[in-house]
Amino acid sequence: MKQTNTTWADEPATAVPTGARALPYNIHAPDYEDIAPAAEETRSALEKERADSLQGAYRVGRIIEKHHKKCAEKCDGFESQHSDRFFEHLAAESGFAVGMLRAYHKLVMEFPGKAYDKLCDIPHMSVSMAKRLASISILEDRETLIARVEKEGLTVRELEKAIREMYGRRRKAGAGRKSRVPKNVNAALTNLSTQIDKFVSSSNSIWFGSEYDLGTELAKVPADKLTDEFIAKLGDVVEHLKSLAEIARQNAQTIAGVIPEAERRKNAQAEIEEQILAAEARERLDEEDPYPAGD
Repeated sequence: MKQTNTTWADEPATAVPTGARALPYNIHAPDYEDIAPAAEETRSALEKERADSLQGAYRVGRIIEKHHKKCAEKCDGFESQHSDRFFEHLAAESGFAVGMLRAYHKLVMEFPGKAYDKLCDIPHMSVSMAKRLASISILEDRETLIARVEKEGLTVRELEKAIREMYGRRRKAGAGRKSRVPKNVNAALTNLSTQIDKFVSSSNSIWFGSEYDLGTELAKVPADKLTDEFIAKLGDVVEHLKSLAEIARQNAQTIAGVIPEAERRKNAQAEIEEQILAAEARERLDEEDPYPAGD
């Protein structure tokens, strides 16, 4: 019979310091008293399994899902906030990060049965690649990407690029007026600086400003709203920002790499101009005094 007592699942998230081994909650709560054995089994599996093994990650995920399901069966009205408490307490007891445990669990939930077998049939499929595929909420897109990984032998970076291109094309397809190609280098640099200023301004005043801070607001989202789709959306935004940061880094590196050569060419041009001016000055002197003293 399910119990309705107030337990660790009803405690606020702030009561559990992630990574702590001593916990301020009753692990013998009548609705779910197996959090300590769950943590021990999870920790033991993580210590034994290879971190980069898809099969190992999946086995760990199945252990977590077994205890997560057991918790759901024993907790009356098990909802997303109870799931949050489960992972927070499991992390605190096991010593592993919440995000890491959720990622293993997500692999099992997103790739059940034959879907997992299909991943394992791809020789170079890794945990990192599987995690990125699991973050794709549209199943048709995910299957397309899996097929490309299998046929084209994509690496993790190539898979990330394929994901960016897939959603980038869709954004472009729905975009309005086509961007004009800059007329010259100066126009391109001006446009680039303007777009950077717009993004920085929006970041400082709209998304992470004094009146509204996205980080603060995300922390306030009710647990029952933290669906898999919402978490996947967060993951997509993180990947897009990482992609933006990488593109910005590469572009900055490209422009920075041009500067030394530009400096060399500028100095060389200045020397040539000085030589020309000196030659012109000598010619003027010769014209003014074609017969120097002593001739």
